[in-house]
Amino acid sequence: ITTISVTHDLTEAFVMSDRIGIMLDGRLVQYDTAGEIYHNPSSVEAARFLGPVNRLSPALCHTLGLAFDRPEQDGDVFARPEALRVARDPDGPGLIESVTFVGHYICYEVRVGEDLLLVFDLDDEFKPGDRVRVMVTRYLRSQPSIRAS
Repeated sequence: ITTISVTHDLTEAFVMSDRIGIMLDGRLVQYDTAGEIYHNPSSVEAARFLGPVNRLSPALCHTLGLAFDRPEQDGDVFARPEALRVARDPDGPGLIESVTFVGHYICYEVRVGEDLLLVFDLDDEFKPGDRVRVMVTRYLRSQPSIRAS
């Protein structure tokens, strides 16, 4: 039986759907499986519709020790907060600005130069003022491929 459900509850949509359509400004911008639209969004706007996204500029990638697979790639890449990890490092480029207990995870705001990154983690071992290293475990797939340098 085919059913159409309109919801703004992302958990409900992901759990009950075989396929999801994202509408922005009255237009269908993506229609695919939940995993595909979450990890391979058609645009930054579609990605942000499904939750927060960190923008990693080429300069920030360099600061974090990341490099593009192909040197000609010079655009921004994007990663969700749950795809970032922090590790204590007294010489690290990141500074914990805030720590918020959200229930099933901890939300860290990490300042790296002029950039403020959101990191969702299970560990609550950091406090504001701690120096950290930031690692990226997964990027949105529609973005250029990058690697650790």
